[in-house]
Amino acid sequence: MPPVNALRPVHLVVSGVSALAGVAVTSAVLLLAGWRHLPVNDYEVRVFLDKKVTAEQTEAIRTTLAGLAADGQVRLRTPEQNYADYLRSWADSGETPPEQVTADSFPETLVIDTTGRDFDCTPYAEVKDDAGVDSVRIGQFDEDGRPRTGTEC
Repeated sequence: MPPVNALRPVHLVVSGVSALAGVAVTSAVLLLAGWRHLPVNDYEVRVFLDKKVTAEQTEAIRTTLAGLAADGQVRLRTPEQNYADYLRSWADSGETPPEQVTADSFPETLVIDTTGRDFDCTPYAEVKDDAGVDSVRIGQFDEDGRPRTGTEC
């Protein structure tokens, strides 16, 4: 049997290799399981315009939003489209909407799409303070336009 001191370097090498193998396996499992994966979310920013907004104000807001949009596209939603979404949300709840609410109750809305790991309202502070803007709402919507989550900046 070799002396104990002669086996010491072998034990150190085996211990070191075992520790490195353990770290490698643990890291691989965590990465494959999605531990470091941060999802990218799609957001829809809706800028509700004031009822008395002018064409010049609308164009200025549209220009600002185009710079913030992921694809540079700004969509205009009419009061009728917003009213249809409102009616659909009431239908989903199984209740009857109030009769005094009509399409004229809703403003025009400018809409952009953006993506990110989280949403930061800071770039939209300028838009919120623009003349002609009533409110800015951010949400995640399904394919039918129904909100999944939302917030107001």
